[in-house]
Amino acid sequence: MLESIVVGLVVKEVLAPLVKGALEDYTKDFFKDRIKDFTKILEPKPLEKAVIQALAEFLEQMNQELQDAEVSEEELEQYIKPLQGFINDSEVKKVLSLPFEGEIQSLDYSALEKAWNEMNDKPLPEGFSWQRVGKRYLRKVNAIRRESSELREILDSQKLEEISENTRAMAPVVPDFDLNRYRNGLCKAYEYLNLEVLHTDGYNYGLKLWRMFRPLAKVVAGVI
Repeated sequence: MLESIVVGLVVKEVLAPLVKGALEDYTKDFFKDRIKDFTKILEPKPLEKAVIQALAEFLEQMNQELQDAEVSEEELEQYIKPLQGFINDSEVKKVLSLPFEGEIQSLDYSALEKAWNEMNDKPLPEGFSWQRVGKRYLRKVNAIRRESSELREILDSQKLEEISENTRAMAPVVPDFDLNRYRNGLCKAYEYLNLEVLHTDGYNYGLKLWRMFRPLAKVVAGVI
């Protein structure tokens, strides 16, 4: 699969371990926030292909930024190992997989920059732009989604299932009681004012609410 993608030396070296054996597990981890149940996917190959295409583009953009910063070929090879660890970071996977959920306007390149700085002692050269990398990567992923009908079908089916689950979770609970009986009970309980707190010398005194209040319609009409 990797041979069919035109990539540079750094990209090939970083992606080689995935292509040789860890691609299936990486794909599941890559899409874990987008696809909750991989057992329902009959043909995972479109997902694996999309992951390789997306990572190849992302790494190629990083490689291009390094070259634009006039990093020598010898020094460029020193970024291979840091990049291997970088694309395996859970936060990086989360950021890179987000565009597969749908059309978004921008990538969280600040999260990528933060992850790199926390993981690596080797700083990126002056002039390196995470924003440029993020914008170009985003355009590529949008193209991948549009061009692959199989990928769209998988992602759309997962999205519809998620919406269905959320709808069921938000559905109101139907009350299991007699509404008329409940209403009559309220009327009976609050028909009389509780005047027991007043001193009535032991006389059981009750006053109906309708003797204290008058319907609003009669008040407006000037009857009362």
